[in-house]
Amino acid sequence: VYEVARTVKLLIAVAKILKELGLYKEGKLIPVYCDNQAALDISIKSNMSKRSRHFELYATFFKQYVGRFIEVVKVDTKENEADILTKALSPATFIAHRDKFTTSKSKLKIIDTQ
Repeated sequence: VYEVARTVKLLIAVAKILKELGLYKEGKLIPVYCDNQAALDISIKSNMSKRSRHFELYATFFKQYVGRFIEVVKVDTKENEADILTKALSPATFIAHRDKFTTSKSKLKIIDTQ
């Protein structure tokens, strides 16, 4: 929940910059992909349990933007490319995610600046 709230704060700042540049239209929901079921439940539910009181401030912050500014989207942990940066993965999963990030030289366009 803390990381989702932090992401929303960053998205607000980036959206303001993009809006000034004319690259973002207000009213369009920005998807925030999340593989944490607890964070997804908190984004939907209106009440907090006794166990979740310690991060209620963060949950309240990001819940006010759900449906107005962001859309919280469930992503399966096997499909979450960000896991390559945050978790120890099996070799097969690591290679699958790594291949999504790498680009062969034949796909790159070299621009001559002279």
